[in-house]
Amino acid sequence: MSRQDLIGLAIVLLGLVVLNYNLMDRLDVISDDDDLYWGFAMDYLKGKYRGPDDAVLYCLWQLGIQMITQDPVQTYYINYIAMVSLPCVALYALMRSLRVNVWVSVWLVLLFMFSGLNFPLLPKLTHFTVLFLGAGLAISNFAADNLIKQLTIAGFTVWLASYIRPEMYVACGLILLWLLYVSYKRKTYRSFVTLFAVVVVSGVLLGTPIRENDRSFWTFKVYMAINYMEWYPDRIQLSPWMHFNEINEQIFGHKLVSIKDAIETRPDLVVRHVQTNIIKLATDSFRYVKEYVQMMLDLFPFPYKRYLFPLLGLVFLALIDYRKYAANLWATAKRYKEFGVILLLTLVPSIITTTTMYPRPHYFLYHFYLLYFPLVGILLSNLAFRRVTFGSFSFLRNKYALPVLNLLLMGVFLGPRLRANAQDEPTPKRDFIYKLQSQNLQGEVNVLGGDPITYSRYVGADWTFYFYDNQRPDNFQSFIRDSDINAVIINENVHKYFQDDTSYQAFLSDPGQLGFQLVEETDKRRIYASEQKIK
Repeated sequence: MSRQDLIGLAIVLLGLVVLNYNLMDRLDVISDDDDLYWGFAMDYLKGKYRGPDDAVLYCLWQLGIQMITQDPVQTYYINYIAMVSLPCVALYALMRSLRVNVWVSVWLVLLFMFSGLNFPLLPKLTHFTVLFLGAGLAISNFAADNLIKQLTIAGFTVWLASYIRPEMYVACGLILLWLLYVSYKRKTYRSFVTLFAVVVVSGVLLGTPIRENDRSFWTFKVYMAINYMEWYPDRIQLSPWMHFNEINEQIFGHKLVSIKDAIETRPDLVVRHVQTNIIKLATDSFRYVKEYVQMMLDLFPFPYKRYLFPLLGLVFLALIDYRKYAANLWATAKRYKEFGVILLLTLVPSIITTTTMYPRPHYFLYHFYLLYFPLVGILLSNLAFRRVTFGSFSFLRNKYALPVLNLLLMGVFLGPRLRANAQDEPTPKRDFIYKLQSQNLQGEVNVLGGDPITYSRYVGADWTFYFYDNQRPDNFQSFIRDSDINAVIINENVHKYFQDDTSYQAFLSDPGQLGFQLVEETDKRRIYASEQKIK
């Protein structure tokens, strides 16, 4: 690494310190798919293996952290910090492998670091995936003088990534086919045989990430339901996340058995589903681009910039030496043409997923991380300008002028974010988790509640939570008895759901009739527990 590389990396690390400063006192516990994978990981300790398509590497990652901390809340925060930080370092390495200017690389990484695609985005599963992809593809690109070595490293990268996100197995197959072709042309098969053997052995031992199960079909049904609810918000009053099977049965007139069944039954709906996804992919991508532009504009807090910057942009465009710029871009395209194809092959699974399934926010991460950021970096780094006499602005020719200007602007960029992060924020979910832990309820606890969060991960392994909107019981007391419920958490949503149920009203007026008593009350929740569970 050159001195410039080290300076750039140091600035990236400084940005990460700002990003994560005071994190535990301003970030609440948020439940998402990551909790599911943590649960799958804990099942490994019980000898239960769900399969390779359930992010086996991410499960093992979280399990490793949990084995060290022995505290799920701490595991949550450590994983969060790692997942917003390590991909930034890998992105910097990917940029530099493409010879993107150090300052351009640092700025693009800082913009990504503080954008909506990084810190607040959940689940972090995709960050774990792009961490592997960014680091592995950077290593692959540094081997650009040898296509077989480049393809082999890229193949191992997407093979590992497929045990996080199963759709990456498609990219693994495509790169394997290319490696086979190149090996055949050059009459050397060692690398292909090695990679192919690893893929086959892992498929036998762990299972193939894409296999005969209903994961893709399940995903299609969920997002078909989501799109339908957006098209016709008043037709079906159900949650598409909780009741997608029922919604699809109403949409298609019978219980779907496959994606093919959906296409044959209502091809018009499936076509509209894909069209909706493509439009959403384009519009939301533009929204993320606007965020990055706004972040840069915010560096210059003076009036009329919405008029001044377009004029400066025109001057900037006029100063470009387009003939030399085109030559630079052509030389870069020739230098990295094979790597460009590797990047596109890596993106094929995400393109399929975002168009046929649904462009969830975390899917955009693939496109920006692997394509848009490197592409912008290359476009900016290859700029060439006409010779201009700056006169009194000759200081700009000084070799220290550009670094000093960049450092000053980075201080302007990071300073307000450090001050904002130093402020504590409410953490009601984490506080409620600790409140549940403090109840010291004994034995197995079955809870009926209104919070769709996997509290069992954080509160205790003996806790099982029943979400009212998932169960949708007709009678409060009957469900309590039939499901062996020994704790009840009532919030506003639960109260609204059961308020017309006489058995619920009877419980509120006299919980002792079912052997319950009130153990905790706040302005938002009341916690009841069976008398046998109270110490």
